Amino acid sequence: MMLGYLLARAGVEVTVLEKHADFFRDFRGDTIHPATTDVLAELGLLEEFLRLPHTEIPELRLGVDGQTSGLVDFRHLPTRCKFMAFMPQWDFLNFLAAQAKPYPAFRLEMSTEATGLLRHGGQVTGVRARTAQGDVEIRADLTVACDGRFSVIRDHADLPLREFPMPIDALWFRVPRSEDAPPTLGYLGGGQIVLAIDRGDYWQCGTIIGKRNTPADSGHGPARLPGSGGTCRSVPGRRTLRADRLGPNQAALGALQSAPPLVPARPVMYR
Repeated sequence: MMLGYLLARAGVEVTVLEKHADFFRDFRGDTIHPATTDVLAELGLLEEFLRLPHTEIPELRLGVDGQTSGLVDFRHLPTRCKFMAFMPQWDFLNFLAAQAKPYPAFRLEMSTEATGLLRHGGQVTGVRARTAQGDVEIRADLTVACDGRFSVIRDHADLPLREFPMPIDALWFRVPRSEDAPPTLGYLGGGQIVLAIDRGDYWQCGTIIGKRNTPADSGHGPARLPGSGGTCRSVPGRRTLRADRLGPNQAALGALQSAPPLVPARPVMYR
C-alpha cells in the first residue's frame, strides 16, 4: 500500500490488488517504529496519522519470572516521535488507502485476487486476477508481488527458493487486559516466552510451541498450552485453537501459524 501511495504521489499510474473485501486480519504485528513515523512526517502525513486511535509506548518492558524491567527505551532516539506506536494494521492500511485515493493515478481493487502472471516474449506484462464478477487481466509495465511468504506471484514467476524446516510453530491467542495494565513486550518464565501486544481491552499474545504439539497436527486430542495450565481445543473446520483457560477467569482465542521460513536460493528477485 505504501508503494502504491508513493508511486501515485509521483504521478505513476498504479493499481493495488487486495484479495479480501477489507483489511481486517487479526494476529498481525501492529508496530509503527520511530523511523516509520519520521517517514510519515517527511510525507506530510504524521499529524493526521497521530489523530487516529493508537497507543504510544516510549519504553518496552519485559517480565521475567514475575519481575518487570526495562528492555528498550525510545526516548533517547534522535527522531520526531520518541515512542513506538501500536495501531491495528487494518487501520494503518485504511489510512494509507485514504491518503492515496485523491491521486488520480491511484486505483485500489478490493476483493481482487491475483492468480497468475501475464507474459509476452518472456517478459512479465501484468497479472491475471479473480473478482466477484469473473476473471480479469491487468496489464502493467511493472508487477510487484506483495502477497506474502506463500506468494502465488512468486511461484508463477519461477523464482527459486530454499526451504529450511523449522521445529516450531507460533500460537496466537487473546487474553483480557485491564485498563491499568503496564505496557510490556512479553513475559519469560518456566521455559516459555509469551509476546504481548496491547489491543486496548485485550492482549494479543503469541508463544512458541513445538511442531505437532497441537491437536490440529497430531490428532491426539487436546494439547497443553505451554506454561498456562490450560488446554487447546480445535474449532471444527478452521485452523483455529481455543484455550479453555489460561489462568483465573481468562478466556482466549488463538490461531496456529506454521513457521517454514523461506528465502531466495539466489538473489534473483525479478523477472
